Amino acid sequence: MSRRIRVAILEASAEVHVAIAALLAAEPDVDVVRHARTAAELADLYEAGVDVLIADLGVLGRSDGELLQGFRSRCPHVRLVVTSSGEEGEYRDAAARLPADVWVPKTRLAGELLAALRRIAPQQQPS
Repeated sequence: MSRRIRVAILEASAEVHVAIAALLAAEPDVDVVRHARTAAELADLYEAGVDVLIADLGVLGRSDGELLQGFRSRCPHVRLVVTSSGEEGEYRDAAARLPADVWVPKTRLAGELLAALRRIAPQQQPS
């Protein structure tokens, strides 16, 4: 049996958060292990053994940037999926500056999130 992908969700919108969690809950190889509403809660993820952080660009953009940089330096193995409400190039560019491993507009989460998650998650090893 393969190891499950451990995911944390950082999303301020309750509706979007529930939608992402429901989408991931249907997947047998994915565990949502942490939920956060603010960038300040990233510190709670340090010891969570997370493989992938799915984070809203709006939440990350409201932080001072140091929180995310601290998280990335303490957890360099954690992959970052950034979501955004907009689909224009400026959102993609902002996600790249974070740096995100992948960017998925919220309007395309249902169709693209799982493929993106599997593409960037650590290779699954037999347990």
